[in-house]
Amino acid sequence: MTQDYYETLQVHPRADATAIEAAYTRLCELYDPNRLDGAADELVSLARAKRDAIERAYVVLNDPIRRAAYDQEQGALGPTKDEGRKTEDEGRKQCRRRCRAGQAMPTMASLRVGAGCSRPQRWR
Repeated sequence: MTQDYYETLQVHPRADATAIEAAYTRLCELYDPNRLDGAADELVSLARAKRDAIERAYVVLNDPIRRAAYDQEQGALGPTKDEGRKTEDEGRKQCRRRCRAGQAMPTMASLRVGAGCSRPQRWR
């Protein structure tokens, strides 16, 4: 199983580049091994390992091409905003076709305020 880079940087999968940059900076400062002067070697090595993981995640998520490949590999994002809009538009078109044919039935898209057909829906 691959490491979840979004979880490593503690950001949402839809986070923009600014949020990723801020999270990277904050976490690098938090896990800086130089801040642990005089601490046990075990803690210093854990901080180095965590910082290495943070840097790997940042390298992938900061580059748009690598991030897109990573997101596609993970497959956890679902439809983008534009894809969801296309689905909603198709629902509206289908409702209009049914209204014109006299077979209108309520759909989830037409039940929302301001969406779907403007004609009253009727059950068939």
